[in-house]
Amino acid sequence: MNIKFLTWFCFFCIVLLTIIPSCGGEKKVTQTSILKENSSIKIPPHEENWAFYLSTVDSSKASILLDLGLKNILPIDGSNYLAFVTLDLLQSGENGLGTKEEFEKLQDIESSLELSLTASNKSIYAGRITTNGQREFYYYTADTINFENICLNVVEDFKNYSFRIGFRSDSDWEIYQNVLYPNPEAMQSIQNARGIENLVNNGDALKSKRKISHWIYFRTEINRASFEKEISKNGYRTEELFSDESDTTFPFVIEISRNDLVNYESIDSLVLPLFRLAKKHDGDYDGWETKIEKK
Repeated sequence: MNIKFLTWFCFFCIVLLTIIPSCGGEKKVTQTSILKENSSIKIPPHEENWAFYLSTVDSSKASILLDLGLKNILPIDGSNYLAFVTLDLLQSGENGLGTKEEFEKLQDIESSLELSLTASNKSIYAGRITTNGQREFYYYTADTINFENICLNVVEDFKNYSFRIGFRSDSDWEIYQNVLYPNPEAMQSIQNARGIENLVNNGDALKSKRKISHWIYFRTEINRASFEKEISKNGYRTEELFSDESDTTFPFVIEISRNDLVNYESIDSLVLPLFRLAKKHDGDYDGWETKIEKK
């Protein structure tokens, strides 16, 4: 797993928590304990798709990292148990999500756990949650006894940290799908960040305002018209109205635009209000686009 960008972006978003609301919704995790020895997991080939977003867990701010790609291969035979490895952060930070100074050590712990636990094909790393001064790593495993023994060996190299290991039955991957996995709004936030990352990777300095186009799909022309009327009050211009015959659920489309500044700090505050307004008018926000500006 390559989390170089995600590590930087995670800390960037933690710093911005005071001005960017979480969009993952309230999530809860109930922990139990079970020991079971079993065979290896037959993991189907899949394309890893690691993503980060901000959310709320048990009423506390949380950052969540997960492999979105696992959802495409569920259910996975043999992965009957959820295993969680919890550690207490040495520096919880203002929001309980850690500090930049501790990031490198936490990445070392994460990499060591993943390398050791997934080597025997008895465990799959699904993701992690950081909240309230703790970081919890989530694995799905076929062999909880083997998992625990490996963990105990790994944590010996990180004696400054307090670790806890636990298990629960979860053959349907309910925790992955209902706790780790983002809701539609959080997924849009993930796509927003990836859009900005694409601009940066193509040399965009993100310093100038430019035309940002948005596409929204609606069930009826009446829904589209009511959205258009409301959004025009916020300075948006209608670029095009058209029908998409290939979409039988949301066939009525509007393209709107406005000159805005786009960067990591502003993109969610720009897009998510449109996302919510589309839902209000029984529509579906499809995405945004802009030109790369290198000057």
